[in-house]
Amino acid sequence: MTIKTGIINTIAVLAVILFSLYTAFWCWGLSSIRRDLSQLWANAPQQQLILSNPSPRVTGYPGKYKITWSGLIQSRDGDMTIPDLHISFLPLPRTIMAINMPNGFQFSSKNIDLPPDMPALLFKKFYAAFEVPTHLPQDWTKGEVEKLVAAKVVYRLTDLHGIGPILPDFVPEWRGSGEMDFDENLQPRGTLTIEFQQPEKIRDILATVIRSPLGKSFAIGAINSMMKTDPNGKTTLPIAFKLQNGKVYAGPLQVGYVGMTYWPIDNPPAPDQ
Repeated sequence: MTIKTGIINTIAVLAVILFSLYTAFWCWGLSSIRRDLSQLWANAPQQQLILSNPSPRVTGYPGKYKITWSGLIQSRDGDMTIPDLHISFLPLPRTIMAINMPNGFQFSSKNIDLPPDMPALLFKKFYAAFEVPTHLPQDWTKGEVEKLVAAKVVYRLTDLHGIGPILPDFVPEWRGSGEMDFDENLQPRGTLTIEFQQPEKIRDILATVIRSPLGKSFAIGAINSMMKTDPNGKTTLPIAFKLQNGKVYAGPLQVGYVGMTYWPIDNPPAPDQ
């Protein structure tokens, strides 16, 4: 056996060993994901959720894990029908987890006042990409959130793209990104910037929906002030949302309140017997 042949054989053996280790790791991850999904489906009623069967399929070897599902999600807030859900990721920090609904989804709720000819909100497409975080607690307790603050962990939404809801004479398209972390008081804080296409259409729709002359004038003026035009003459409407101290802002205006978050105390260790 020549030296060259010996080197080639050694490389081949190392490649087989590394691929075998990778396969074992991938299969272990597959078992963990399937177990977690099974628990999610089994425990959903305790969270006042109903997830239709069959549960998701997990494939993708030897690349990213791919979770596929279609069905109905029912909750107190409404019903969501998803024709096609695709989730792909690798469980490695700072890689991208993609959530794709290429055929959109439908959402209906008694809490949303819609026109009689529009029984549900229909979205033609939805896509979101998240950066896999360096740390994600299994139990959201005060001690775990304190660790996130100390480590300066930031959860990032790198891409958000949607088409919808479908309106009688207009289908808005929007794209955005954002991030979230926790402040020194352990309160969630974050930003989300969404850019809407065809803002003139949005302005015209609001002008017909808002009946109050003062409210109509304010809404139209606000949209006109926020619209931007790029060098090619394309006009968009970027809106920056912010969550801080339990309050939700759109630009400088407070548009909602979610309240302060109080984390449960970690379970103390059992006393020595």
